[in-house]
Amino acid sequence: MTESRALAARAAPAVSSASPAVAATSEAAVVRRPLRRRPGRVVPSATYRLQLRAEFGFRAAANVSAYLARLGVSHLYASPYLQAAPGSQHGYDVVDPRRVNQELGGSAGHRRLSSTLGRLGLGQVLDIVPNHLAISGPENPWWWDVLENGQSSRYARYFDVEWDPPEARDRNVVLLPILGDHYGRVLEAGDLGLERHGAAVSLRYHEHLLPLSPRSLYRLLEPAAARTRSRDLAFLAAALRALPRSTVTDRESLIRRHRDKEVLQELLERLL
Repeated sequence: MTESRALAARAAPAVSSASPAVAATSEAAVVRRPLRRRPGRVVPSATYRLQLRAEFGFRAAANVSAYLARLGVSHLYASPYLQAAPGSQHGYDVVDPRRVNQELGGSAGHRRLSSTLGRLGLGQVLDIVPNHLAISGPENPWWWDVLENGQSSRYARYFDVEWDPPEARDRNVVLLPILGDHYGRVLEAGDLGLERHGAAVSLRYHEHLLPLSPRSLYRLLEPAAARTRSRDLAFLAAALRALPRSTVTDRESLIRRHRDKEVLQELLERLL
Protein backbone atom coordinates (compact mmCIF):
# COMPACT_ATOMS: atom_id res chain seq x y z
CA MET A 1 0.00 0.00 0.00
CA THR A 2 2.76 2.41 -0.99
CA GLU A 3 0.30 5.11 -2.11
CA SER A 4 -1.27 5.54 1.34
CA ARG A 5 -0.49 8.78 3.06
CA ALA A 6 -1.14 10.27 6.47
CA LEU A 7 -3.39 13.30 6.69
CA ALA A 8 -3.22 13.61 10.47
CA ALA A 9 -1.91 16.67 12.25
CA ARG A 10 1.24 14.79 13.15
CA ALA A 11 3.31 12.65 10.83
CA ALA A 12 2.60 8.91 10.83
CA PRO A 13 4.58 6.05 9.31
CA ALA A 14 3.39 4.53 6.05
CA VAL A 15 1.30 1.39 6.44
CA SER A 16 2.08 -1.77 4.55
CA SER A 17 0.13 -5.00 4.67
CA ALA A 18 3.48 -6.70 5.23
CA SER A 19 4.60 -4.32 8.00
CA PRO A 20 5.90 -6.13 11.12
CA ALA A 21 4.14 -3.48 13.22
CA VAL A 22 0.84 -4.37 11.64
CA ALA A 23 1.45 -8.10 11.93
CA ALA A 24 2.26 -7.76 15.62
CA THR A 25 -0.74 -5.58 16.44
CA SER A 26 -3.95 -7.18 17.65
CA GLU A 27 -7.34 -5.55 18.11
CA ALA A 28 -7.28 -6.69 21.72
CA ALA A 29 -4.40 -4.31 22.39
CA VAL A 30 -6.32 -1.29 21.12
CA VAL A 31 -8.41 0.74 23.54
CA ARG A 32 -11.70 1.73 21.98
CA ARG A 33 -12.06 5.49 22.13
CA PRO A 34 -15.37 7.38 21.77
CA LEU A 35 -15.55 9.60 18.68
CA ARG A 36 -15.59 13.33 19.23
CA ARG A 37 -19.10 14.57 18.50
CA ARG A 38 -20.90 17.82 17.94
CA PRO A 39 -24.67 18.06 17.93
CA GLY A 40 -25.86 16.08 14.92
CA ARG A 41 -22.43 15.14 13.59
CA VAL A 42 -19.09 13.48 14.29
CA VAL A 43 -15.97 15.63 13.86
CA PRO A 44 -12.77 13.86 12.70
CA SER A 45 -9.71 14.76 14.77
CA ALA A 46 -7.18 12.87 12.61
CA THR A 47 -7.58 10.92 9.37
CA TYR A 48 -5.41 8.43 7.50
CA ARG A 49 -5.85 8.07 3.77
CA LEU A 50 -5.97 4.57 2.29
CA GLN A 51 -5.86 4.08 -1.48
CA LEU A 52 -8.04 1.07 -2.18
CA ARG A 53 -7.67 -1.07 -5.29
CA ALA A 54 -8.01 -4.73 -6.24
CA GLU A 55 -4.63 -5.54 -4.64
CA PHE A 56 -5.55 -3.71 -1.42
CA GLY A 57 -9.28 -3.92 -0.85
CA PHE A 58 -11.67 -3.93 2.09
CA ARG A 59 -10.10 -6.97 3.76
CA ALA A 60 -6.62 -5.42 3.71
CA ALA A 61 -8.01 -2.14 5.05
CA ALA A 62 -9.74 -4.00 7.89
CA ASN A 63 -6.49 -5.78 8.71
CA VAL A 64 -4.61 -2.50 9.25
CA SER A 65 -7.42 -0.74 11.14
CA ALA A 66 -6.09 -1.72 14.57
CA TYR A 67 -2.70 -0.26 13.66
CA LEU A 68 -4.35 2.99 12.59
CA ALA A 69 -6.21 3.15 15.90
CA ARG A 70 -2.89 2.82 17.76
CA LEU A 71 -1.58 5.81 15.80
CA GLY A 72 -4.36 7.96 17.27
CA VAL A 73 -6.37 8.21 14.07
CA SER A 74 -10.07 8.92 14.55
CA HIS A 75 -11.24 8.20 10.99
CA LEU A 76 -10.15 6.06 8.08
CA TYR A 77 -10.17 8.27 4.99
CA ALA A 78 -10.95 5.93 2.09
CA SER A 79 -10.45 6.54 -1.60
CA PRO A 80 -13.64 6.21 -3.69
CA TYR A 81 -15.04 2.68 -3.44
CA LEU A 82 -18.26 2.78 -5.41
CA GLN A 83 -18.28 0.47 -8.43
CA ALA A 84 -15.54 1.75 -10.75
CA ALA A 85 -14.40 0.70 -14.21
CA PRO A 86 -12.68 -2.71 -14.33
CA GLY A 87 -9.06 -2.51 -13.16
CA SER A 88 -9.36 1.02 -11.77
CA GLN A 89 -6.36 2.04 -9.69
CA HIS A 90 -7.94 5.15 -8.15
CA GLY A 91 -11.72 4.65 -8.00
CA TYR A 92 -12.73 8.00 -9.47
CA ASP A 93 -13.92 6.42 -12.73
CA VAL A 94 -17.24 5.30 -11.24
CA VAL A 95 -19.59 3.31 -13.47
CA ASP A 96 -22.33 2.39 -10.98
CA PRO A 97 -22.82 4.59 -7.90
CA ARG A 98 -25.54 2.27 -6.54
CA ARG A 99 -23.13 -0.38 -5.25
CA VAL A 100 -19.66 -0.78 -3.79
CA ASN A 101 -16.78 -2.02 -5.89
CA GLN A 102 -16.75 -5.78 -6.41
CA GLU A 103 -13.00 -5.77 -7.05
CA LEU A 104 -12.47 -4.40 -3.53
CA GLY A 105 -14.55 -7.14 -1.90
CA GLY A 106 -18.12 -6.12 -2.64
CA SER A 107 -20.84 -5.64 -0.04
CA ALA A 108 -19.59 -8.45 2.20
CA GLY A 109 -16.08 -6.97 2.34
CA HIS A 110 -17.46 -3.50 3.01
CA ARG A 111 -19.59 -4.79 5.89
CA ARG A 112 -16.54 -6.48 7.41
CA LEU A 113 -14.51 -3.28 7.17
CA SER A 114 -17.30 -1.16 8.67
CA SER A 115 -17.79 -3.66 11.49
CA THR A 116 -14.07 -3.68 12.27
CA LEU A 117 -13.88 0.10 12.32
CA GLY A 118 -16.90 0.25 14.60
CA ARG A 119 -15.38 -2.18 17.11
CA LEU A 120 -12.24 -0.04 17.23
CA GLY A 121 -14.13 3.21 17.66
CA LEU A 122 -12.95 4.49 14.28
CA GLY A 123 -15.10 6.52 11.95
CA GLN A 124 -15.00 6.54 8.19
CA VAL A 125 -14.60 9.35 5.66
CA LEU A 126 -15.28 8.51 2.01
CA ASP A 127 -13.81 10.43 -0.91
CA ILE A 128 -16.64 11.12 -3.38
CA VAL A 129 -16.63 13.30 -6.49
CA PRO A 130 -20.28 13.20 -7.64
CA ASN A 131 -19.62 14.45 -11.18
CA HIS A 132 -16.88 11.89 -11.92
CA LEU A 133 -18.12 8.95 -13.98
CA ALA A 134 -16.52 6.63 -16.51
CA ILE A 135 -18.39 6.39 -19.81
CA SER A 136 -16.41 3.56 -21.33
CA GLY A 137 -19.22 1.09 -22.04
CA PRO A 138 -22.18 -0.90 -20.72
CA GLU A 139 -20.59 -1.10 -17.26
CA ASN A 140 -22.20 2.31 -16.63
CA PRO A 141 -25.95 1.56 -16.94
CA TRP A 142 -27.04 5.19 -16.62
CA TRP A 143 -24.81 6.48 -19.41
CA TRP A 144 -25.53 3.43 -21.58
CA ASP A 145 -29.25 4.17 -21.26
CA VAL A 146 -28.67 7.79 -22.35
CA LEU A 147 -26.76 6.65 -25.44
CA GLU A 148 -29.51 4.14 -26.26
CA ASN A 149 -32.53 6.36 -25.62
CA GLY A 150 -31.37 9.96 -25.92
CA GLN A 151 -33.71 12.46 -24.27
CA SER A 152 -36.12 9.60 -23.60
CA SER A 153 -33.62 8.01 -21.21
CA ARG A 154 -34.67 7.67 -17.59
CA TYR A 155 -31.31 9.23 -16.72
CA ALA A 156 -31.13 12.01 -19.33
CA ARG A 157 -31.39 14.71 -16.66
CA TYR A 158 -28.55 13.15 -14.67
CA PHE A 159 -26.04 14.36 -17.26
CA ASP A 160 -25.24 17.83 -18.53
CA VAL A 161 -26.09 17.20 -22.19
CA GLU A 162 -26.93 20.13 -24.46
CA TRP A 163 -29.85 18.69 -26.43
CA ASP A 164 -30.70 21.94 -28.23
CA PRO A 165 -27.45 23.61 -29.35
CA PRO A 166 -27.41 26.48 -31.90
CA GLU A 167 -26.30 24.16 -34.74
CA ALA A 168 -29.42 22.37 -35.98
CA ARG A 169 -27.47 19.31 -37.13
CA ASP A 170 -26.22 18.72 -33.57
CA ARG A 171 -29.63 18.80 -31.91
CA ASN A 172 -30.91 15.76 -30.03
CA VAL A 173 -27.60 13.91 -30.37
CA VAL A 174 -24.66 13.09 -28.13
CA LEU A 175 -21.30 13.82 -29.75
CA LEU A 176 -18.44 11.57 -28.62
CA PRO A 177 -14.86 12.39 -29.70
CA ILE A 178 -13.75 8.81 -30.38
CA LEU A 179 -13.26 8.53 -34.17
CA GLY A 180 -9.68 8.57 -35.38
CA ASP A 181 -10.64 10.09 -38.75
CA HIS A 182 -13.61 11.53 -40.61
CA TYR A 183 -16.72 9.38 -40.31
CA GLY A 184 -16.83 8.50 -44.01
CA ARG A 185 -13.21 7.33 -44.02
CA VAL A 186 -13.72 5.28 -40.86
CA LEU A 187 -16.79 3.65 -42.43
CA GLU A 188 -14.98 2.88 -45.70
CA ALA A 189 -12.07 1.38 -43.78
CA GLY A 190 -14.43 -1.11 -42.17
CA ASP A 191 -13.60 0.05 -38.65
CA LEU A 192 -17.28 0.15 -37.66
CA GLY A 193 -19.05 -3.13 -37.07
CA LEU A 194 -22.11 -4.60 -35.40
CA GLU A 195 -21.96 -7.07 -32.51
CA ARG A 196 -24.83 -9.11 -31.14
CA HIS A 197 -25.02 -10.10 -27.49
CA GLY A 198 -28.22 -12.09 -27.10
CA ALA A 199 -30.98 -9.84 -28.44
CA ALA A 200 -28.92 -6.68 -27.97
CA VAL A 201 -27.04 -5.26 -30.95
CA SER A 202 -24.17 -2.83 -30.40
CA LEU A 203 -21.77 -0.83 -32.54
CA ARG A 204 -18.08 -1.68 -32.16
CA TYR A 205 -15.28 0.77 -32.96
CA HIS A 206 -11.98 -0.68 -31.76
CA GLU A 207 -12.19 -0.67 -27.94
CA HIS A 208 -15.41 1.38 -27.94
CA LEU A 209 -18.82 -0.29 -27.69
CA LEU A 210 -21.99 1.75 -28.22
CA PRO A 211 -25.68 0.76 -28.10
CA LEU A 212 -27.97 1.04 -31.08
CA SER A 213 -31.29 2.80 -30.80
CA PRO A 214 -33.94 0.09 -30.24
CA ARG A 215 -36.12 1.65 -32.92
CA SER A 216 -33.36 1.31 -35.53
CA LEU A 217 -33.29 -2.49 -35.19
CA TYR A 218 -36.24 -2.79 -37.56
CA ARG A 219 -33.74 -2.15 -40.37
CA LEU A 220 -32.06 -5.43 -39.48
CA LEU A 221 -35.19 -7.44 -38.75
CA GLU A 222 -37.26 -6.47 -41.81
CA PRO A 223 -34.89 -8.04 -44.38
CA ALA A 224 -34.33 -11.03 -42.08
CA ALA A 225 -38.10 -11.54 -41.86
CA ALA A 226 -38.40 -11.35 -45.65
CA ARG A 227 -35.59 -13.90 -46.21
CA THR A 228 -36.93 -16.39 -43.64
CA ARG A 229 -40.63 -15.63 -44.15
CA SER A 230 -40.91 -15.31 -40.38
CA ARG A 231 -44.11 -13.68 -39.17
CA ASP A 232 -42.57 -13.32 -35.71
CA LEU A 233 -39.61 -11.31 -37.02
CA ALA A 234 -41.96 -9.24 -39.21
CA PHE A 235 -44.10 -8.44 -36.16
CA LEU A 236 -41.06 -7.45 -34.09
CA ALA A 237 -39.71 -5.26 -36.89
CA ALA A 238 -43.04 -3.41 -37.18
CA ALA A 239 -43.36 -3.04 -33.41
CA LEU A 240 -39.82 -1.68 -33.06
CA ARG A 241 -40.42 0.77 -35.88
CA ALA A 242 -43.54 2.02 -34.04
CA LEU A 243 -41.65 2.82 -30.82
CA PRO A 244 -41.82 6.47 -29.72
CA ARG A 245 -38.80 8.38 -30.96
CA SER A 246 -35.87 9.13 -28.67
CA THR A 247 -36.75 12.83 -28.69
CA VAL A 248 -40.06 12.43 -26.83
CA THR A 249 -40.13 13.63 -23.24
CA ASP A 250 -43.78 13.43 -22.20
CA ARG A 251 -44.47 10.89 -19.47
CA GLU A 252 -46.90 8.71 -21.43
CA SER A 253 -44.50 8.30 -24.37
CA LEU A 254 -41.55 7.62 -22.08
CA ILE A 255 -43.42 4.86 -20.27
CA ARG A 256 -44.54 3.31 -23.55
CA ARG A 257 -41.08 3.43 -25.14
CA HIS A 258 -39.31 1.75 -22.24
CA ARG A 259 -42.07 -0.78 -21.60
CA ASP A 260 -42.41 -1.81 -25.23
CA LYS A 261 -38.70 -1.98 -26.02
CA GLU A 262 -38.06 -4.24 -23.03
CA VAL A 263 -40.93 -6.58 -23.94
CA LEU A 264 -39.83 -6.68 -27.58
CA GLN A 265 -36.26 -7.45 -26.57
CA GLU A 266 -37.49 -10.37 -24.45
CA LEU A 267 -39.51 -11.71 -27.40
CA LEU A 268 -36.52 -11.38 -29.71
CA GLU A 269 -34.34 -13.15 -27.16
CA ARG A 270 -36.68 -16.15 -27.24
CA LEU A 271 -36.54 -16.33 -31.04
CA LEU A 272 -32.75 -16.22 -31.08
